[in-house]
Amino acid sequence: MKWTNIVMILFFWGMLLSCGSRNSEQKNIPTSKVVETVVVEKGEVLRPQTLAGTIYADESADLSTKLIGTIEMLRVKPGDHVKKGQLLVKIDNKELIASLTTAKASLEQTTSRLQLVEKNYGRMERLLTEESITQSEFDKVSLELQVSKEQQTQAKAQVEKVKSLLRESRIVAPFDGVITNKYVSQGSYASPGHPILSIANTNVYNVVFFLPEEQHHLLTEGDICEVSVRGSNIQYGAKVTHIAATGKLHNGQIRVVATILEKNHDLGDGIYATVILPNLKSQQIMIPASALVRHGALTGVFIVAENRRALLQWIRLGEVNKDKWCVISGLDEGTVIVNHPPVSLRDGDLLDTNSLN
Repeated sequence: MKWTNIVMILFFWGMLLSCGSRNSEQKNIPTSKVVETVVVEKGEVLRPQTLAGTIYADESADLSTKLIGTIEMLRVKPGDHVKKGQLLVKIDNKELIASLTTAKASLEQTTSRLQLVEKNYGRMERLLTEESITQSEFDKVSLELQVSKEQQTQAKAQVEKVKSLLRESRIVAPFDGVITNKYVSQGSYASPGHPILSIANTNVYNVVFFLPEEQHHLLTEGDICEVSVRGSNIQYGAKVTHIAATGKLHNGQIRVVATILEKNHDLGDGIYATVILPNLKSQQIMIPASALVRHGALTGVFIVAENRRALLQWIRLGEVNKDKWCVISGLDEGTVIVNHPPVSLRDGDLLDTNSLN
């Protein structure tokens, strides 16, 4: 009887220990939190960009001469508006006028001699047909005719050369425009290749700016940008007319030319400007605002790690586009993050993966 009681006591004691162990194990099983998730993707956004540019006249020229001589007339100055064909500079051409007179006289002499030789050649040709002269005599006249023709050709070329130099002594405006620079003054000595004046077409202006090569595909010909002259609040519309193929010549920067649409005489050649690209399209990582977690000045999101654990990741945000934020750094495309994270969610918490979207 005594042994029976002892066995019963030990049996119940073992049952109690077994139940306590199971309850302890159940308490140690971690609970997962049901969350909504979203996959990080890239989206197209409009990112206004401001760049430095320089305004240039669509048409410009440095005016010089092939002559060496004294500038006899130069009455324009920078800022003066001139018309196409207007006389701007005159160089002393007295010696050229004398040379032209001499060249014309020489041409008249060679022309008269050629006419006499041609008549003689015709007469000798008939005599040769009648066998009244020898072939040798006729060949001599033929040679004289050839020499006379060459002399006349040379005399004509000399006349044209002097006339061309005389045209160089008068510099006229090649197009309507404004004088932008004056390098010498009246009475100075002109020499070939050295500019005397610069002129620019004020009817059409371009702005030249440089775009980072990695953004080359974001801008196309025909796009509209805004241009403002530094120090002025006036903005002008400009249409992109040329985009360089590569940036090899400008250290990885793409050269872009845009034509200013408005006509304005206040613009000038070489003026610095600010170019705004308001509709520059860009592919950016976008996340919903509802996924953000803020702790003071820090902003982050909960990433769903491979072990189904929540991993708090701090990120850097850019612009907001409607209800989504651009992410500058801290997230990669394709990452799964928690959307509408519960207030109680903590770094390292187990997530219910069955509910992932």
